[in-house]
Amino acid sequence: MANSKIILIADGKLHLSRGFSIDLYEIFSRDLKFSKRDIFWEVEGNYQSGKVVLRVTNYHPSDFTNFGRQELTKPITEIEFENLNWNELENFLWSWNNITRKNIENHYDGPKSEPNKNSVPNNPSRRISQFPDFILVENREPIQTTVHENFDVLYKDATIKNGIIVFEKKFSWYHSRISIEIENSFLKEEFDSIKFYFGKVINGTKRFSVLAIFTLIDNIVTGISATSHEIEQVNEELVDVIKKKRIKEVINVQSKKEKSLIDADELFESLDKNEKNLLNQTSEEIINEVTTWDGIRNGKQLQYLSGLKQAKDKKILFSLKPHFGFMFTINGRNKNHYCWELLNSHATYIWTIDTDVPDSRMEETITRIQEIGRNNYKQLYKAGTVDDDLKFTALFHINAGEQDPFAVWKTQLDEITE
Repeated sequence: MANSKIILIADGKLHLSRGFSIDLYEIFSRDLKFSKRDIFWEVEGNYQSGKVVLRVTNYHPSDFTNFGRQELTKPITEIEFENLNWNELENFLWSWNNITRKNIENHYDGPKSEPNKNSVPNNPSRRISQFPDFILVENREPIQTTVHENFDVLYKDATIKNGIIVFEKKFSWYHSRISIEIENSFLKEEFDSIKFYFGKVINGTKRFSVLAIFTLIDNIVTGISATSHEIEQVNEELVDVIKKKRIKEVINVQSKKEKSLIDADELFESLDKNEKNLLNQTSEEIINEVTTWDGIRNGKQLQYLSGLKQAKDKKILFSLKPHFGFMFTINGRNKNHYCWELLNSHATYIWTIDTDVPDSRMEETITRIQEIGRNNYKQLYKAGTVDDDLKFTALFHINAGEQDPFAVWKTQLDEITE
């Protein structure tokens, strides 16, 4: 590498040194769009009357710290590349024109390399003059410096992956944006879609703070250590808090499904804008949580219906606005029973139906109730104008006597659903 030099492609420019750069569109065809990451190449060059002709000798140098010590000794007004290897070049591009591609391929006379392999250096078939007089590498030991930065990052500008959260940041002292990672082994990539909850729960903001320490050798970043007080707090306990917060939010959401009854996965899809159930929350979790809330009158009923009575081969379903509730299925000896328990209500609605009638039959009934209201439905049922093929019972949770209201309700329910 003693006779070669390092160039840097970053932020739409080609840098021959820390202090000199030229816009990429002045060098390459405008249809070649380079990736946003820093790209270092090892090159040979020939200088004549302000023009530099470059040839890449290694598209993947392992040591590029000498770039920081390169200085211009003569003015440069034009840069040109010759003998580019397309199979190597396309690894650094995100778009191009096929005409430009063919032109580059036709002008390449070096040895071929496998397409899309990022570990094979390009060794030109012939050598050109090696920077005889326009760039100087100082004869000195590398200079190592350290930079400390404190800053905030919006959660929306970061990406959560397995074990890390990653983002990019531009600093005035560096030529391009720097990719920064903060480690937390508890992080999972599925958290990325609900990361805004972290800020809501941890500090009530949309940002997390970062302390980053950068190690530079001759002004090139060679090491990064980054920590965040907020990201350190992401653990199982925090996710449990988020789950509870999501349950409070989901009971007020309007379903995007064209159904009046949906399962737990569909319920959270409605909250998460049709993403999958991101935290795999179950109907049992929902019931266990809502029954702990203050003022819930029918918590015992919900626990009994979801535990001992719910058919094991059926899903607990949910109705949303205007009546958030739970639809339980109970398999009797000769009939099926569907129990609709609204959150914090005074009564359980029970429909008894033949076992050969599909579960979708309840979808029609709940849709009708959502449209006309519960009182109107009860009047129409009593008049025999709706659901005359079903047996409908409204079982109240309270009674005027001295007996335990739950015990009375449970006895009546068991008699109806036997």
